[in-house]
Amino acid sequence: MYKTISYWTAPQPQDVAAFEEIYQQVHGPMAARVPGVQKLELSRTSDGFAGEPSPFYRVAEMYFHDREAMDIATMTPEWAELGENAGILIERFQVALRTGHGAVVEAPLAPGGPKPEITDKLQSLVERN
Repeated sequence: MYKTISYWTAPQPQDVAAFEEIYQQVHGPMAARVPGVQKLELSRTSDGFAGEPSPFYRVAEMYFHDREAMDIATMTPEWAELGENAGILIERFQVALRTGHGAVVEAPLAPGGPKPEITDKLQSLVERN
């Protein structure tokens, strides 16, 4: 599995309703139409870590079978239209968009499990330096 992650900064408070209307009714559905997308997750952040404000406003995650499938998707008219719409949002609302791509690597979950040995090693390294 391969995905692209896009982080949007927040629009000005007076522009939130208009931005959300376009994002939800136009931009999101455009992303869902891109050929090869296997899963699409659109999130609006509300909280940051440890009570801090979130450094981004919206996160879009588009999943593809592999890098090749994403590369093929980027050559389609639907991808081009999505990019054009992103440009309109950026210009109209003075927001920024940052994007990264990469392979999905799932980590095993172990709630309540033993503390990994590496944590002890890291702590001793921190204490020495």
